[in-house]
Formats: sequence, structure tokens, C-alpha cells
Amino acid sequence: GETVVNQALNIEQPLTVPALADDFGIDALLKSEQGPAFLISLLHYLGVLTRMGRDPFGDLQFTIPNLVVRRLYVERMRDSFLSTFEHIEARDEVSKLFYTTGELGPLCDFIEARLLKVFDNRDLRWSNELVVKTLFLVALFNDTAYIMDSETSIDRGYGDLS
Repeated sequence: GETVVNQALNIEQPLTVPALADDFGIDALLKSEQGPAFLISLLHYLGVLTRMGRDPFGDLQFTIPNLVVRRLYVERMRDSFLSTFEHIEARDEVSKLFYTTGELGPLCDFIEARLLKVFDNRDLRWSNELVVKTLFLVALFNDTAYIMDSETSIDRGYGDLS
């Protein structure tokens, strides 16, 4: 399930399934070998994912429907990265410092020391811009103060985070 949650936050590559599953009885829910297509279908029927069309291969595409649900996804990721109260308190401190002063150094130090530790060397070798943006999203997410948007069109360019 964690892979589906992480992939749902990637707006550049939406979740896809060939067809929606439709058997959500107790027996189906208790099977441990259900794949991502089953979970995506269940999340769609529960209203946590919205169908946005089809990809070139005809597979159904899904996205997070609104900011409230996006917050649930981001909080789940944050909780898996920041497991202790001390980690959460440290994140809050560096985030508030960044919000008030624009000082990026302590935030970068925190991300490097706390969040990048969840990745092993192989993960880091293949990491890209999306990984970095996701780490900043997890560290800075505060939807009561602002809306974080990725790849906003600004004149003739794009802002990575706005």
C-alpha cells in the first residue's frame, strides 16, 4: 500500500490500472496477495482517488481529488519518515525558521540528516528531482498556511515549488 501512496503524490505519472476491481467482500479484503490495482480500485470507490482519464494504452488513470485528501497522503508519508516526537519537533522548528526568515540552510541540513537516511545507496543513485521535491513537500507541508504547488507555470518558465 505504501507504494500506491507514494505514487499517488507524483502528479507527473498518475496511478494507472487496466480495469477497476469490483469485488470488495470480506474475503477479498483479507487476502494478503492483493496487488496495487485492487488498492487503487478500492481507494477510487471510497472517494480517495478520482479518475482522470486514460493513458495511451487505454489504462485508467487516477489522481488525488483535492487538497484535503492530498494532506492525508502527505501526512502518511511524513509519519513514516518522521517516526519520533523529536523528529517531528525538529521538522517544525526548521520549517518555521524557513517560513519566517527564508533561511534554507537548516532545512536542507534537516532533510539530509533525517529524511535522506530512509534511502539506501541504491535508492540515492537513482533519485531525481522528484525525490528532492517530495522531501521538501514532506518537510514543509502546512496546508493551513499556504497551498504548495509543483511545477507552476510562471511566465515562460516553471517554478519547482511555489
